Amino acid sequence: MSDPKDKPKSKLIIGLMYDKYPESVIFGLEKDFGKIEEKSDEINFDFTEYYEREFGKPLKKVFLSFQGLFDVEKLADVKLLCHELEKINSKDGRRLVNIDPGYVTKNSVILASFKEKAHRIFLRDGVYADLELVFENNNWHAFKWTFADMQDNRVKEFLSNVKEKIK
Repeated sequence: MSDPKDKPKSKLIIGLMYDKYPESVIFGLEKDFGKIEEKSDEINFDFTEYYEREFGKPLKKVFLSFQGLFDVEKLADVKLLCHELEKINSKDGRRLVNIDPGYVTKNSVILASFKEKAHRIFLRDGVYADLELVFENNNWHAFKWTFADMQDNRVKEFLSNVKEKIK
């Protein structure tokens, strides 16, 4: 028999997809979540054409992490706040930035989503937790549903750097 354990220590991460780096969004994120601790290299987001109709192309993506530990029970709150930031930073009904929050633990990467899928777990208020990667045998491992950008080695390197800051 196992006993209940404390919630895992984690770090908040946010992925930003855009065609022009969103300085105003960065200001809003730091206001809500604290100082940015780590920033990934900017990558070309050419993994899918899904977003091109809304955003155009070429698209870029960067991942951020924030100082301090993150309370995993707040993931739904963060997703809802990010959704509001997306709406504030829209023009003519089109988002100027896609903001994807999640968290890193020593064992996994979880993202928040509004989209229901078989592998996603409902949290509350329309928000689902989406297991993207697991850390085993000193490496990140993906699933058949893992987003292509999350499987990129540059993103995995960023996630490993963030994971190392969990104490």
